[in-house]
Amino acid sequence: MRVISRRIGFYVITAIAGRPVLALAAFATVQAAPGEAVQARMTVPARAFARYRAERAAWVWPPGQFTVLAGRSSRNLRLSAPVFAR
Repeated sequence: MRVISRRIGFYVITAIAGRPVLALAAFATVQAAPGEAVQARMTVPARAFARYRAERAAWVWPPGQFTVLAGRSSRNLRLSAPVFAR
């Protein structure tokens, strides 16, 4: 039986000035045989939703809605979920 290793990642969509619109926030590598389903657990760090403000010399977290996407690459994102920051 052949086992395939795949990398999957969580990407965050932001509309924050000074941040990329789509950024890799977490990733994991999983192994599965062809046709086998696997689960991976990843934690998206709070900083993925923040912006560094040089004038304050600190990270700030603007309120609003973000979208977290999951997939094998930034071109193959099959799952999404909204995240709300206050």
